[in-house]
Amino acid sequence: MYLLYTTLTALGAVLLLPYFLILRMRRGRYFHGTAERFGFLPPQARSAAAAQDGAIWIHAVSVGEVLAATSLAGRLRDSYPTRRLVISTTTPAGQALARERILARSVADAVFYFPFDWPFPVRRAFRAVRPAIVIIVETEIWPNFLRHARRRGVPVVIVNGRFSARSHAGYQRWHWLIGGFFQRVLGNARLFLMQSQADADRVRSLGADPARVEVTGNLKYEVSPPPPGPLVAWLEQAEESRDPMLVAGSVLAGEEDAVLDAFAAVRAKFPDALLILAPRKTDRFDTAAEIVVRRGLACVRRTAADLSRPLDAGVQVLLLDTVGELAAVYQVASVVFVGGSLVPAGGHNILEPAVFGNVPVFGPYMENFRDMARAFREAGASVEVSSGEDLGRRWIELLEDVPRRESLGAAARRLVERNRGATERTLERLATILEESRPRAERQRPLLRTILRPLSPVYGLVAAARALAYRAGLFHSRRLPATVISVGNLTVGGTGKTPFVAWLAERLVRDGRSVGILTRGYRGFARGSGSTSASGAGATADEPELLRARLPERVPVAVNPDRCSGAQPLLAQGINWFVMDDGFQHLKLYRDVNVALVDATDPFGGGLLPAGRAREPRSALGRADILVITRAVRAPGLEAALRRYSQAPIFYAATAWDDLVPLPGAVPPASDNGQPRYFAFCAIGNPEAFFADLRGWSRQLRGSVVGEMAFRDHHRFTADDLAAIERAARISGASALVCTEKDARNLPAALSTQFPLYFCRIRLAPADEDAVYSAILNIAERRRGALP
Repeated sequence: MYLLYTTLTALGAVLLLPYFLILRMRRGRYFHGTAERFGFLPPQARSAAAAQDGAIWIHAVSVGEVLAATSLAGRLRDSYPTRRLVISTTTPAGQALARERILARSVADAVFYFPFDWPFPVRRAFRAVRPAIVIIVETEIWPNFLRHARRRGVPVVIVNGRFSARSHAGYQRWHWLIGGFFQRVLGNARLFLMQSQADADRVRSLGADPARVEVTGNLKYEVSPPPPGPLVAWLEQAEESRDPMLVAGSVLAGEEDAVLDAFAAVRAKFPDALLILAPRKTDRFDTAAEIVVRRGLACVRRTAADLSRPLDAGVQVLLLDTVGELAAVYQVASVVFVGGSLVPAGGHNILEPAVFGNVPVFGPYMENFRDMARAFREAGASVEVSSGEDLGRRWIELLEDVPRRESLGAAARRLVERNRGATERTLERLATILEESRPRAERQRPLLRTILRPLSPVYGLVAAARALAYRAGLFHSRRLPATVISVGNLTVGGTGKTPFVAWLAERLVRDGRSVGILTRGYRGFARGSGSTSASGAGATADEPELLRARLPERVPVAVNPDRCSGAQPLLAQGINWFVMDDGFQHLKLYRDVNVALVDATDPFGGGLLPAGRAREPRSALGRADILVITRAVRAPGLEAALRRYSQAPIFYAATAWDDLVPLPGAVPPASDNGQPRYFAFCAIGNPEAFFADLRGWSRQLRGSVVGEMAFRDHHRFTADDLAAIERAARISGASALVCTEKDARNLPAALSTQFPLYFCRIRLAPADEDAVYSAILNIAERRRGALP
């Protein structure tokens, strides 16, 4: 479905290209920031990648969203001064306002155009920005963008979310066709922070996980009075002779004549009145000016006004043909009108005049601000009109009845102040998401992987046929006279199996059970240990040695590719509980409990072997009795994906910092500012997960990670490898090296480095240990009839 969506949108863009080219030649419209929209971001945005902490990326489509995001961006800058903060917009008007309101005040580090929702531009943009979180203001749903963010482990949070009744009806109309796809798209967002309960109900009805939808209020209530600026000062000088001043803001096509009719009625009683007319869209400036002139009114455009001289007494209409000045201009108004509401366009923000104590006057079409408009009506803090004639009548009433006008305006201001707090609630949720965020580097697709990709379906068929043969009884699983718990995964390495096996074995030992571990062994070796397996085999291996180091001496570890044969000596010793490490695909041995671990940062390995890292198709998860999502606190989107293949209970387990251990001969790292600069290297199944964990543990490291290097899983390091690591470390400006505990056992016995060398000891345990342990025991008891 994603391929179809991408193809159709790209085809539509090609077909519409001639139309846009004509508009560009005639009116100078479109093609703003074309390079940025294709992912070629400016240097200011790309430099965000150099920051140690991931960037905060805020997307605000246009002017209204930028205004809502301004206060939030400022608070995020204050809360996270070490993180880069970038803003993207879709429209030129939004771009101009973001530069004026956010970039110019040093709140943001860069402002750029949002990429087209095609894989290539989205990947380039992510590569440049390297966000730790993406915050989308209001509700923009871009399928490819959201999917890529999930794959990169970058949480996307919709803030100030809004779904109008009209948009909701449109989605519902096509639900029969795209409902399932849209639900999957929504599942890629981490959290929906909606403006109102009605908005929350709508997004839930479209398929969003109810547990990820919250109501935090409307950020637009956080509006602060903007600074006056030179235009306001100029208009204030003219107030003595040009009273009253009428401001018609955000006026759309079809509303200009209605506003001018109302202005004519006001001028009949107030001949010195001045109308400040602000079209909503920049491409309407010229047309609006023509309409004013056709009505016989003297008009001056803001861009042509000389603010060093007094306003000409003959001017009747000031056309505000700029972006970003309207909000401040409301403070000089005697009465106002908020456009987009006399035509079916959904209305516009009525808070901008209200914050100055001006009563908002608007038309009947306020669908996009339905809840806000209702709140103002119920508080007696607004005036609704139905036409240009009605607008003129209401303007005159307000101008003639000053006490009533002031009372309504005061009520409007109180309502704004009473509804503040959405920013605080939003910041609290964003702080939690940022703390949990563990982005990972994008996996590159080398040429060899591309060549091997056609072989992946063949491999998948063979793996599925093998599993089917066991289910059909063509192949038989051998049983042991003991309880066997398998711990495995779907992919090649990288999910935390070995630490989970150690945790489970420790729990069983504490329960007084006689426990042994079955592992197949790897090509690694234990540095200088000379250890042998409990089964008597002479081969040693990195992960079995790691288990021996972590577990009590009374837990034997049998290393044998044939787990059943490896178990025999342990059975003779009285072992009657076995934990089988990496056993999900070892179907030769019957297991009583099948535990499958799923790494939230790379759940399905980028596809089947040999191009990807998945050992079996995703449907194999149906064999699991228990699913454990690792490296995540919550992953509702992944849960939904897993539910397509398995109904097993889902638990969570997270990696946790344990200790930084110096290897023999290591000395304390030094740096110019006392903060160690680490160069990280590893040879594990999912190196990006380790690097992401290290970046999140800068406090425990008391330093920062300045470079990374990955090797294939279970790689035996040589002197040449260490020399290459040290060269890369020097280039990165590192002062120390750090690797995993598993890698430390694969280093040469005669270790000699020019850098202090450490390994990071990491623990992995379920978030709810008792619940996972009880589930395992209950399934084992059910399968065997009674626990040994």
